[in-house]
Amino acid sequence: MSGEQLPPEQSLLQLDSRSVILDTVKREERGAGTIMRFYESTGSRDRITLQLPSLTSRASIVNLLEDELEPCDISAEGKITLSFKPFEIKSIKIE
Repeated sequence: MSGEQLPPEQSLLQLDSRSVILDTVKREERGAGTIMRFYESTGSRDRITLQLPSLTSRASIVNLLEDELEPCDISAEGKITLSFKPFEIKSIKIE
């Protein structure tokens, strides 16, 4: 250990949402990334903000086969914003 103290607590992820549920967190099948699967649960539209882990360098929306569909813009604070249609499912890969 390099003498640095760990924080007293730390979250893997912080989700701000009215109706979107984080359903799955798993290791990527063909790489070292992490897959997170979300779904909108009430039949309404929602916009969510995710605070990603501090070491996240890249995030992208992927399909169910974990193929990249589009990159996500990560803010300077390490947050991404996603929009959901009613009952929509989205999978995000972070690296």
